[in-house]
Amino acid sequence: MSAKQITSGPTKPSVVGSRRESTLRQRPAHVLRLLAILAVIVAGFAVPSLVTNPYRLTLLVDGLTLGLLALSLGFLVTQLGLFSFGAGAFFGVTAYGFAFASIEWEWSTTASALFGVGASLAVAAMVGAVFVRVKALPFAMVTLAFSVMMMQFVHQSAFRDKLGGDSGLLAMPQGGFLGVSQEDLLTPDGIWPLVWSVVVVCVAAMFLLGRSRFGRTLRGIRENDERMRYCGFNTYWPKLAAFTISAGLAAVAGLMQILFHGFATPGLFSFGFTGNGIVAALVGGIGSVYGAIIGGVLFTQAQSWLGTSGNLMLYQGAITALVVLFLPRGLAGLISEVSKKALGRIKRGGSDASN
Repeated sequence: MSAKQITSGPTKPSVVGSRRESTLRQRPAHVLRLLAILAVIVAGFAVPSLVTNPYRLTLLVDGLTLGLLALSLGFLVTQLGLFSFGAGAFFGVTAYGFAFASIEWEWSTTASALFGVGASLAVAAMVGAVFVRVKALPFAMVTLAFSVMMMQFVHQSAFRDKLGGDSGLLAMPQGGFLGVSQEDLLTPDGIWPLVWSVVVVCVAAMFLLGRSRFGRTLRGIRENDERMRYCGFNTYWPKLAAFTISAGLAAVAGLMQILFHGFATPGLFSFGFTGNGIVAALVGGIGSVYGAIIGGVLFTQAQSWLGTSGNLMLYQGAITALVVLFLPRGLAGLISEVSKKALGRIKRGGSDASN
């Protein structure tokens, strides 16, 4: 037997064995994470039976809606490094599109919803074809300018009869939607299962999209657009697709808002409204798909708690600054860190017991 065979022979089985051992060690952690996720999903559907106060449940529904808007903002930042200051524009286009179709054309709830979301996606594709060509800072500014333009558009006196001017549009759902009756759409406990299901689907979709080849391509563009193009990638179409997907999330949030509250106002296009989504994303964790939802829920609850003080903006600014300084990954980062430590203790406890 040669010296090479003696030295290299036992190596491969030991490497394979170490990999198998590592995989076996990771399985309990994966199982625990999966069980925790399933528990959260199931517990979410039970919220109306636990929170019986209609006002508090309404805040939770609004928090989930704001969380979806924050998720749309976080998706662009995480995947492309682009901050949109005009995400509220697509939120508002959907709300106005739904209201217009319901009032002017007397369409059903489902048809009006499809029209509102479709109109928002079409607008996003058109303006995004131009916006994604610019760098990060100009991108933030042009999205903000677009949102301001849309707010001024719905304020026009020439369209007051159709768009309601300063008062906006009041539109009640004309029938049920996705199995939820017309009456249930207008109550927090009735619409909660629909909103929670939409949130779960959107979070899961963004999680899978971020780990797909498309997500890896977007992050490559974020790191070095020029190098990606030099390697043969067409970076324009992925950026446009990501912008449209982000707008689609904001559109879904706008649909949930109009279905529940039944009105669309020019304030939905304001930077203040988009700013709420930005704060929610920062507090929850802008790099986390579930952190955005946590941030949205906490934001609406905090607004209710602090709004009576008369210093809402003061407290909101202070809390946001503290979170950014001491929790740069947001609450989701803190939760992730605590859970990793807990899983590490469980692993160490299992290894000690086996020994």
